[in-house]
Amino acid sequence: MRTRIYTGIYLLAFVLALLVSITVYVQTESDYTTQVYADDRLKRALVLYHPSRDARFSNELSLAFTSGLLTAGFTVERATISSDTPDTITGYDIVGIVSNTYFFRPDIPTEHYLSRVDFNGVKAVGLMAGAGSTAGAARLLRKWLRRSNADLLDVSEFWILRPNNETPTNKSNWEVAMDKAYTLGVQTAASIL
Repeated sequence: MRTRIYTGIYLLAFVLALLVSITVYVQTESDYTTQVYADDRLKRALVLYHPSRDARFSNELSLAFTSGLLTAGFTVERATISSDTPDTITGYDIVGIVSNTYFFRPDIPTEHYLSRVDFNGVKAVGLMAGAGSTAGAARLLRKWLRRSNADLLDVSEFWILRPNNETPTNKSNWEVAMDKAYTLGVQTAASIL
């Protein structure tokens, strides 16, 4: 009987250590990188994201949102969130923040960044990525964007496992999420033009 209890305790400790290790790995801050697309346009957008190390979902969402903004005629700077990301935002008409959900919260690099940035009243949109339960993380992202002096337009949720649309389609759930992020980029741009 004692052997089973000890085995259960060791197994539980192993699983907890594994979860902590995975969490630390996927939430580790990435290097600051930036790309500028279509640098010759009057309207400017900034898309910030923490690159998900596990599924690359947030990276793809940020690209789809960027494509929507480009289609609508914006110059877009797309950059990773890190301690080197500038903390004063000026010269942009719109900012998009793409964050991952871990344990019902936005990822740690996004949280740290939003605790120090000043958006100076720039319009902002949040894109909350997750497996399927993102409502709590989306609420926190809204709160943090407002606290960061952003003129928050909306926070939209995108899922890997939970259906991203109400009606069945021939597209994969991932493709539906990318279509929605692209459309959000187009609609966001149109709302401020």
